[in-house]
Amino acid sequence: MKDYYKILGVPRNATPEKIKKAYRQLAKKYRDGLGAKPDPIAEAKLKEINEANDTLSKPDKKAAYDKKIGNTGAQQKKQNQKSPPKKEQKPQPPPEVWIYSAAYSPDGKTFAVGGSDKTTRIFNAQTRERIHTLNKHLKSVRAVAYSPDGKFIVSGSEDADLYIWNVDTGVRLHHLSGHGASVRSAAYSPDGRRIVSGSSDNTVWIWDAETGGRIRTLSGSLGAVHAVAFSPDSKRIASGGKDNRIRIWNAETGALVRTLNGHRQSVESVGFSSDGRILISAGGDQTVRLWDAETGVSIQILRGHTQWIYTALFSPCGRLIASAGVDASVRIWNGETGEPIHTLNGNAQPIRTAAFSPDGTTLIAAGKGARIRWHDIRAYAPTPPPPSPPPPAPTPTPPPPSSFEFARQIQTDHTAFIASVAFSPDGRTIVTASHDKNVRLWDVETGDRIVNFTATGNSLLTRASHYGFAYSAAFSPDGRRIVTASHDKTARVWDIRTGSCVHTMTGHKYSVRSAAYSPDGRFIVTGSSDATARVWDAETGEPLRTLEGHTERVCTAAYSPDGTTIASGGWDQTIRLWNAETGGEVGSLEGHAPMTRSVFFMEGGRRLVSIDGDRAAHVWDVQTGELLRKMPIHTNGVTNAPVGTLSPCGRLVAVVGGDQNMRIWDAETGEQIDTLRGRNIVACAVAFSPDGQIAVAGHDRIIRFWRAD
Repeated sequence: MKDYYKILGVPRNATPEKIKKAYRQLAKKYRDGLGAKPDPIAEAKLKEINEANDTLSKPDKKAAYDKKIGNTGAQQKKQNQKSPPKKEQKPQPPPEVWIYSAAYSPDGKTFAVGGSDKTTRIFNAQTRERIHTLNKHLKSVRAVAYSPDGKFIVSGSEDADLYIWNVDTGVRLHHLSGHGASVRSAAYSPDGRRIVSGSSDNTVWIWDAETGGRIRTLSGSLGAVHAVAFSPDSKRIASGGKDNRIRIWNAETGALVRTLNGHRQSVESVGFSSDGRILISAGGDQTVRLWDAETGVSIQILRGHTQWIYTALFSPCGRLIASAGVDASVRIWNGETGEPIHTLNGNAQPIRTAAFSPDGTTLIAAGKGARIRWHDIRAYAPTPPPPSPPPPAPTPTPPPPSSFEFARQIQTDHTAFIASVAFSPDGRTIVTASHDKNVRLWDVETGDRIVNFTATGNSLLTRASHYGFAYSAAFSPDGRRIVTASHDKTARVWDIRTGSCVHTMTGHKYSVRSAAYSPDGRFIVTGSSDATARVWDAETGEPLRTLEGHTERVCTAAYSPDGTTIASGGWDQTIRLWNAETGGEVGSLEGHAPMTRSVFFMEGGRRLVSIDGDRAAHVWDVQTGELLRKMPIHTNGVTNAPVGTLSPCGRLVAVVGGDQNMRIWDAETGEQIDTLRGRNIVACAVAFSPDGQIAVAGHDRIIRFWRAD
């Protein structure tokens, strides 16, 4: 006869609790061992474990089994006597209880807390008397959340399980099992249909709130998931955790929408504002961060805490933010401006959780010591601003020109093809960068060369602008300086009046493919073959931050019109979006063709135009990452990678390539406006002037100009 006690690894006098615990640990071990391929040994062992549990967990079966094997009470007593006597230990004080999670019911009549005592406790919010103690978990309760109708509570524990409870009766309704490690967070969807949980097993799970069945697993986190939240419309899920990143998921499909980078230590809290427009997060780097929930752009960083922050949340109306953590303080911030309003001291112990009452008048905070503090915060609510005047009627956008005609040309003295052209802000001059290593300035009207930029004081550069090919040139917004990028691994800043080099920016490991100024002229962004983009101080030439995330060379980088976002693209088939202030990645546009040659923002930064190596121009919605339209450039199989530019009005896209034609597109409609044919243009560079004329240059070292009819 099988010894079921030996199979489960418990003594014959084991209590039902010990038998249950041993079974769960062994069952999990062998279930995890079952992979995609059949494993007869693991399956047989799991079957044996289930038989043992089925026999020993039921009193009638256990009694019959004990009788068969002679496991009588006398023998159990004898077995206990064989055990060596335990050493007498001094009485230890009971461990201090922590409260890890707190939540108000939607009607504000009750609130619940979960803690290290393995229980979920429900209290009357008015009298503060305990109503129920829910105590089925085997380890600390890390998460509690109410359903939208207030009838149910979900609790998540370090025992890797979640339970759904009836609030009125305290009866457990469903057991949600499957996580491989501690459940650290849980939330109901606002529509009440689903539950989301985050776990130390590095996954996010979505459950059916009615049945408790698992719907989907969201994988991809590189560490334990400490925080999860649904958006108010139930369409998105935010998660954050030990890998310092926040991920936004599509709640219906489970697809990863975007990843937010910025926190430098573990993310402990995430949540949405009541209108869903802003995402709030906090963590170990002692900061509270606000993000645009649609674009993922970092809006603001709130600093003031001196230690790890465990919780940050909006008040129901969104006009206040509360944050708390290890420094035992609760900080109240203006939810609209981010300005600090008040610090609630008096909590002597670290705080792990906080919750606003539904009416926004009370804040509860708790942590070490199981003590719950109530704070009346009505005095700190900011006065709502007066209503804004109605916006002025929009100015109608003039229609784009229907065609262009050839105007004139400039024969340059470059000795190799021209890789880049750019107009000055006033349109009177144009700069060229060439593979002959030179950068030169030309008068647009006369065609005369004005400046040949050379770095004085260096014998190797007395006749050239760079040591290697010059790839890119761009004017500063005030037109006084030019920044260039080169194969010699440097970017250089030049003075227009003197033609001398002001700064040489070094640090990239391989060639610098592009360089561009920020709209205010204070910064420069460069893209390099070392798979990074870098931000520099335009006045001093000092490096400020490195944008890392691309896996192949970066060919292009550009600022948004408001200067808050940088877009970069290259050979890894991805356009990445960065917070210009912090350098954190705030989004990506996936699905680009083999390489990205150019990127341009349009419509105030809401949309992005990209030119790729697949001979097409793309228009993207920056907020959603959706590809709105694709405009083909060549149809005759020409393999030369095209280049393009965006008109000053932000509506026309001009693209040239190896088929010697230039095509003009309306980026708003996707319609082709014009095709400029002939003239044997093997073009490598194109630019719009401020007044709308187009300059094209390339292998024949001639700059050609077209004007709108």
